[in-house]
Parts: sequence; C-alpha cells; structure tokens
Amino acid sequence: MNALLCRKQVVSFAAPVRSLIAFCIVAVGFCAQVIAQEAPINSQERSIVESMLDDVKDTIKGHYYDPKYHGVDLDARFKEAKEKVKSATTFNQAIATVAWAIRPLNDSHTFLIPPRRTYRMDYGYQYTMMGNDCFVIAVKPGSDAEKKGLKVGDQVITLNRVSPSPENLWELNYIFRVLRPQAVDELAVRSPDGTQRVLQVAPKVTGERMHIYQGLDYWDLVREYQSYQRVMERRSAKVGEAVIIWNFPTFAVNEKAVDEMLADSSKYPALILDLRGNGGGYVTTLQRLIGAVVDHDVTIATPIMRKTAPPQVAKSRGDKAYSGKIIVLVDHRSASASEIFARIMQLEKRATIIGDKTSGSVMESRFYYQSLGLDNRVGRDSGEGYGVTVTEADLIMPDGKSLEHLGVTPDEVVLPKGSDLASGRDPVLSYAVQLAGAKLSPEDAGKLFPVLWPPQ
Repeated sequence: MNALLCRKQVVSFAAPVRSLIAFCIVAVGFCAQVIAQEAPINSQERSIVESMLDDVKDTIKGHYYDPKYHGVDLDARFKEAKEKVKSATTFNQAIATVAWAIRPLNDSHTFLIPPRRTYRMDYGYQYTMMGNDCFVIAVKPGSDAEKKGLKVGDQVITLNRVSPSPENLWELNYIFRVLRPQAVDELAVRSPDGTQRVLQVAPKVTGERMHIYQGLDYWDLVREYQSYQRVMERRSAKVGEAVIIWNFPTFAVNEKAVDEMLADSSKYPALILDLRGNGGGYVTTLQRLIGAVVDHDVTIATPIMRKTAPPQVAKSRGDKAYSGKIIVLVDHRSASASEIFARIMQLEKRATIIGDKTSGSVMESRFYYQSLGLDNRVGRDSGEGYGVTVTEADLIMPDGKSLEHLGVTPDEVVLPKGSDLASGRDPVLSYAVQLAGAKLSPEDAGKLFPVLWPPQ
C-alpha cells in the first residue's frame, strides 16, 4: 500500500481543545440536535463498543510509531473509557467514548472512523479559518443554507454554539460531521457590513447503503468524508504567455498526473501552484512533484518509526525539471503532503510561499479496518465495520524539525477579507500573479476556479 500523508479535514466555549470530544460524550443535547431521536443503547450495542475499545487499543499498541505513546497510559485511559461506556445512554454516545480514549495522543493522524451510517448528509456550505477568523467560503445553490440567507463572506462566530479557532476547527468538524452529525446547524454569523444574525441550517439527507469497507485504504475513506467540501479535480488557467496557474486539491493522484501537469507548464516562465485546501495524499506523488521542480535530489524527511527507516528522497529529473519561477499558495486547509512540499520549497529556496499558515498535520498513517459483531464476515459484507487510522511515522524535515502542530508559515501572509469573499474576489491569487510578473485583477482571479460540488 502506498504510504499516505493526509489529514481529515472533520467544543470549546473557551474550553481547551482536548475537552471537545468529552463534551460530545457527556452533553447529548449541548448543540442543535442529532440526526434523529436516538434510541437508548441496548446490551448488545454496549458489548460491541466495549469490544471496539479492546480492538482499537490493541491496534494502537501494535502499530503506533511511539512505543511510549507520548507518556499516555493507554491501559488506564481505555479502562476509564470502558467505565464511561457503562453509563452511556445511546450508541453514538458510547462510540464517542472510543474517540475520547484516543484523544490524549494529540495526534492529527490517529483517530477513530466510526461505523458507517445508512444516510448521507449534505450541509450545503463550506467554511475555513483565515488567520484567526472563520469564514463561509461557499454556499451551494438550492441548499437550505442558501434559503436561510447564509452568504459567502459571512464570518462564523459560532457553529452549534462553539467558537471556531485554528486549534479546534478540525475537531469541531470531526464531532459535528463524523461522530455526531447534526440535523440542524446553528450558525451565529457576521456579515461584512457588521450585521449579526443566527441561522438554523438543515442538511439534505439521503439514504443509502454502503458496502465499501473491504479493501479500503485510509485516503479513500478520508476522501469520502471530504466529498462535501471539494471535488478532487486539478484545474489550470493561463495568464498570457507568462504564467500558468494550477489548482491542485490533492496529492492522492498517481505520478502520471504530476508529469502531465509539469509537461503542460514547461513553456511558461512562471508557475503558480495553488495548494489551498489540499489535504495531502501519496508520498510517491509528493516525491515526484519535488523531483520535477528541483534540479538535484532532495531529502524530504526522515521517518521516526518503531523500526529504523531510511530518509524519504525525491529523485530529481535533472535537466528535465521545471526551471521557471514558482509561487505556492497555502491556507489553513493545506495539510500533510502539501505542507511538506511548501516547506521543502522554502528550505531549498525554490519557491515563494504566500497565503495563510498551514494546518500543522504532518504524520504518516495507515487505516486499519475492524468489523463489528461476533461474525466478522457479516460485519464486513454489510458495511457495518469501522476503522482506526494510526500514525506509523513522524516526519523530521531537513532542518531537524517536525511540522506536526507547527505548520508552515508563508514567506508572505496574504489573507482575503470577508468583503473579498462576498464579492468573489481572490486577492491572494491576484497577488501571486503579480509576483510572477503578470497582471490579474482580484475579480478575475476569483472567477478562475469556482467551487465544484459533488454530484447528487
């Protein structure tokens, strides 16, 4: 299986980040409401979750890269989780306890993927951090979000009574989109003109049966969860004969895609690589891209694993490597492989990085499937299994540092305002084109790569 560098881009009340999943366990009604009135947990379901705790603990103990688990006493933590399961009142609440047991590792790539549900929820809007503020960046036409008056450029003050921050956004998504999907999102927002309002936004719910666990690797599952936020399709635009722009939303593509992209770029003096929203992907694709733009072999990172592993090296294409000017765009959603690429470009002084500080989610992990119930065959065939992703390596960059929880600080921090978003302007891309030696207005830049919503 190809190694993966990716991050699931998934309650504060000014509470520390570690307390969010605890809220999910103890406060069943602390937010809007769950998908339906949850039935009380029965004895069989409680037994299943207790078995899940044993399986998840054993998987982490068998594969986690740090055999000391960052000083966390896993046995004690999971024993405490079992006691919490005994007092859980619903199955979802018990499932959240498994996620809670893992949380002290404070690891971006080690988390529970709960059992798949038989429905899909499309919330009809997207949001992200820009600096320390959270903004709506897309609203789906015809969605309840649009009907309720949610607008691109609105600042999200609270989502289900939680204040988003760079530190808690991924976990907030994990709770409200994965562990406990909401039948209604309560949004407190502020318009660019300062007007504040509270909206109740309902997702579109469609029923379906999923049979996709067998043979599933981690990125396939993460990409499934992220399908509500973007469609993974690279796109390009040209600015005269001087600049080519690539919108590159994922490294979870084969190496041929990199070769095609660079071949199309070879005649342009400047290349802008837009990695905003790129959550990561395959190590081999990362290696291929670095080798395609640097004229010498590059040590990318040294994996820190239970067993000694050689450094990851990108083999250069030599005189066939792209030699023009490179500008890389990143934001808070840029994670894992995209962060590593940006940092290597900085260390090699090969590109200018502009945008926002990246996610700080840089580990190498693997997805482990687990089945439910006593009959493993039934659990696997029915799609009612679950899984856990486990970090198998931390990655130390050539400067001796890990990007985990640190991220990449751009050479120039350039952020759009809410008014820019509301007006469809992209000042970040416009500025990048200027640095590349051409001109493109923020208005025209904002029209190049419209949001692609997944098919119904």
